[in-house]
Amino acid sequence: MSLRLKLTLWYTFLLGVLVIGFAVVHYYVVKWAVTEEMKSQLSQKAGEFAESLTWKSSGFEVRNSFPWQQLEFNVMSDYAVMVQVVDYQGKILHQSGNLNKTQTTLEAPVSTVITTLETITETKFNGEPYYILYHPVKDGGAFLGWIQVGAFEKRITSFLSWLQNWMLYSVPFGLILSALIGYYLARKMLAPIDSILATAARIHSPQMDVRFPDYEKEAVEIQQLATTLNELLDRLRESFIRISDFTSDASHELLTPLTAMIGNIDVTLRRQRTAEEYDETLKKMRRESQRMVDTVKSLLFLARSEPPYGSLQRRTTNIGVMIQEEVDNLAPLIYSHNLTISYKTEPIEAFVNESLFRQLVQNLLTNAIKYSHAGGKIEVYTESKDRHFSVIRIVDQGIGIPKEAIGRLFDRFYRVDSSRQRSTGGSGLGLTISKRIVDLHQGTIRILSEENVGTEVIITLPCRPADENARLRG
Repeated sequence: MSLRLKLTLWYTFLLGVLVIGFAVVHYYVVKWAVTEEMKSQLSQKAGEFAESLTWKSSGFEVRNSFPWQQLEFNVMSDYAVMVQVVDYQGKILHQSGNLNKTQTTLEAPVSTVITTLETITETKFNGEPYYILYHPVKDGGAFLGWIQVGAFEKRITSFLSWLQNWMLYSVPFGLILSALIGYYLARKMLAPIDSILATAARIHSPQMDVRFPDYEKEAVEIQQLATTLNELLDRLRESFIRISDFTSDASHELLTPLTAMIGNIDVTLRRQRTAEEYDETLKKMRRESQRMVDTVKSLLFLARSEPPYGSLQRRTTNIGVMIQEEVDNLAPLIYSHNLTISYKTEPIEAFVNESLFRQLVQNLLTNAIKYSHAGGKIEVYTESKDRHFSVIRIVDQGIGIPKEAIGRLFDRFYRVDSSRQRSTGGSGLGLTISKRIVDLHQGTIRILSEENVGTEVIITLPCRPADENARLRG
């Protein structure tokens, strides 16, 4: 069932409940009002007849015959009014013309009627529903009798019947008309949704530049929906592009060592080889296999550390000591490249995960070593910034990085052609992993570089948890 049909049915159902409820209440309110109005008229007529009579000890006489001569009291019809005067014993003393002509009387159960107040009862007259009003007549406090005024209930039931029939026909017609109008309005209001669905149906590839219109003339909710979907499409397109690039780069990085391994095996198998040649082939395959293992490990680390980040075990640690230890660990590599390294530091702390921080320092120092000129110098500085952050700077005198390439250094598998040659080894994931580690620590990393001059890497890490830092600042 479509949304517009559901909206129409719910709208019609609720409207029907309200309208029918209103009609029922309205009917009974009108019935009560009309009935009360008729009773009021009967009471008024009874008062007029009481004034037209003069009661005496021996009986009564008609002092004013005008009320008795009116047409409605002298004809018998559904709208006729009948008047009858009875004494306190129920004896009929006088009747209106219509009762005399038809030789009929009104019921006079005087034993059950109150003698001090007007009373109205419902009874039958010639088989028809009938109202009789008893108007007590007194003289000097003595009760003399009643003036009975009666009228058929048809005086009001005819009108109520018309009202009932009008409601029976008008309410369904109104509901049908409301349903049609509601369906039209629902269709018009949901037209933008149809447009959005049609646009979405045309999107078959994340590379497509199909976007939803702004719907400036539509409701705010529709505009927000279109904007949100457009932002979602932009994010999806960007994600698909990154996934596609990553798949391509990862495939290339894994295919290269596999191709090299297969090539070495094919060359070796062309003829019988000496033990030394087999040993050399195995060493080459071992190097290429290690490259594949390193690449896979790096990819696994990046995949596991994708946002939203999970819990990371950290503590406030003296990072100066760890940096010095990593420098010592890399000393053989530094000397093999004919480099010197200077370390200038002050006692500083940072809120870090020790294992990841060591990997970060190792990655950056290894890069500095690989891309420095022989005989060059590497400098490592540490300092405290506002007592809330620790800063690590690693400076080399290497081949540097072109300005246009600095913005892409943290992309996966990205290499600068002039400096990141295959001969240096690596998978092109070192800086990406370094950036991810810094992000996991809520820190920042910047790279300043100039070709053939050198590169400086600046890392800023918080000294304490974020909430504690904020409290200290406050």
